[in-house]
Parts: sequence; structure tokens; C-alpha cells
Amino acid sequence: VRKRLLNRELYDAQGSTLIDFANLQDGDITSEKRAVIVPAMSLDNAVHDILAQSDFIEERIHLIYKIDIEGSEFSVLDHFIKNASPLIKSIKSSFYIEWHERLFDDFMAYSKKREIIENKLSTQFVEANILDWH
Repeated sequence: VRKRLLNRELYDAQGSTLIDFANLQDGDITSEKRAVIVPAMSLDNAVHDILAQSDFIEERIHLIYKIDIEGSEFSVLDHFIKNASPLIKSIKSSFYIEWHERLFDDFMAYSKKREIIENKLSTQFVEANILDWH
């Protein structure tokens, strides 16, 4: 595990974290002291499990995905597109995606990857809306 001191002021902005900043003392925490292990699951399995546990009418449901995963959107969405069940792909969906182009050195390669993912979502999912999230 890589140790890194966290600058409390830097991370006090709105966002997602597993760190409880309310109980921190300035400068005395490393990731090892407050590490939390959480179970991981692929997006397709998570959506499948949610649908399996609910009573829904397929024609009335609208799945909304907010994807803000700091540059991993390409690999996660590519895996999701390849592995989502026909049921998941048949449900009206909106994808709010924050594309992290700043993490890519080659803008042309980034643009091409984004175009491929958006085309796959548009063609393989029924009524897929793809929106930029900022």
C-alpha cells in the first residue's frame, strides 16, 4: 500500500470519498490508517442484481447511470457494453458520463475511444440517451 498524506483542505470539496474528514486531525492520516475494503462488482452484475431484486414493469422503467470514475469510464463502459444482458440493453437508459479528457495525452485517441463507446451505447441499448456530466 502506498502511503500518502492527505491535504485536508484539498479534499474538502464536494465529491465521493471513503475518508471521514470530520474526525481527522490535520496531517496525521495515511491511507493505511483509515483503509476500508469494499466489495467490488462489475456494472452489469450490479444492475442485474438490482433488477432481479425488484418488481418492475419493463416498459415503465428508466435506468439512469451517472458515470464519474476519473478516467476509468472507457474500460468500465466497454466491459458493461460487452457483458450487459439483453434485458438490461432493452430498458430505456440515460448515461450521464463525465469524460476525463484531461487525463489523456493524445486528444485524437481519446476522441476516437469516446466516439466508439458512445456509438456502441447508442446502437446496442434501446432508447439510450448519452449526456455529458460536468
